[in-house]
Amino acid sequence: MEARATTAVEQHHDPLTMNRMQPIGGCPLCRSSSVPLVNSHIIPKWAYGPAMSEDPKGKHRAIKFHVNSSAKDQIVQDGVKEYLLCSRCDNEKIGDSIEGVFIDAWNKEDFTNLTVNKMIDLKYVSPESFLLFGLSILWRAHHATSEGFQDVDLGKFENRIRDMIWNCRLEVPLPFLCEAHLLVDPSMGFQSGSVTGIFCGKKGSATGLYHNAMFGAEWHWHVSNRPKRDLIANPVIAGRPITLFVMDARKSASLGMIAAERERPIEIPRSMKP
Repeated sequence: MEARATTAVEQHHDPLTMNRMQPIGGCPLCRSSSVPLVNSHIIPKWAYGPAMSEDPKGKHRAIKFHVNSSAKDQIVQDGVKEYLLCSRCDNEKIGDSIEGVFIDAWNKEDFTNLTVNKMIDLKYVSPESFLLFGLSILWRAHHATSEGFQDVDLGKFENRIRDMIWNCRLEVPLPFLCEAHLLVDPSMGFQSGSVTGIFCGKKGSATGLYHNAMFGAEWHWHVSNRPKRDLIANPVIAGRPITLFVMDARKSASLGMIAAERERPIEIPRSMKP
């Protein structure tokens, strides 16, 4: 099994980070063994934007709630972050080359007037960008220790996915599944405001099946030696666009798990009430 990234106790003073101390550790992407690590988002900050609302003081905040836990709901102004990558890997290798390219193209797509149970082709997001972005999220989750990501264990496949991210180039044919279903509630429209952790399949991480909700879609990954033949997504070879299925958000496995596991209603903190 591939070792996960660890952070040493040693600290590094960097005047460019508001005079705060940065932990020193190994970056799992460039494999530098002792470098200052930056507080990296596991899921891009942009994904949390639609979940934010303006409180009475004009601040944009969201509510973070926990499932299967007695922990109180929290007001947050940002997504989940960890000291995971070095600055170059976080900002350039993933931020510019993969994440930025995907988000710029995704923002150009038209997700209005979506019809449940129909298919749509992406016009601006290339297959390479879509697949690299999806795999980069799962890979970061593998190395994360934050709540909501502990179940992700890529095992021996971590190195292959890491190489694709580092080289910004897919294996062809792509041996793993990465797909997404757009989430639409018939009465409320496109559901872009929910972001979840990454859940493993019912039989655990050994199956290599994972799913989560982000960017108004339910994402699915299948990382295995033998993914089902009909699950292998190779649009790069076929030269065809990424096709997304529009599903009823009420049937989403990721959103459904939250609803089923949560034992109490969401508490609206007093500071967010009008």
